[in-house]
Amino acid sequence: MSVLGRISLVLGLILLVVAIILATMNFITIRDYLVALTAQRSRDFYNVNPRLWITYLVVFGSGLFLGLGLVWSWMARRRNHAVE
Repeated sequence: MSVLGRISLVLGLILLVVAIILATMNFITIRDYLVALTAQRSRDFYNVNPRLWITYLVVFGSGLFLGLGLVWSWMARRRNHAVE
């Protein structure tokens, strides 16, 4: 497993825990999520709770880092296996 993959996986897991804590602290509900997804007008879109968007960004970041970590680890494992 590459060092970059390990760092990315650990960072992704930490962000995932932070996202879960943020979601429970902010009491993010399905209604908030649906309002954000179905905002027809820009006024509705920007009136969504800002804490909701911060939580979405943290969730997106954790998924991104976990995905990159898995890909980098898989590539490093494949490269090491090809060398042997």
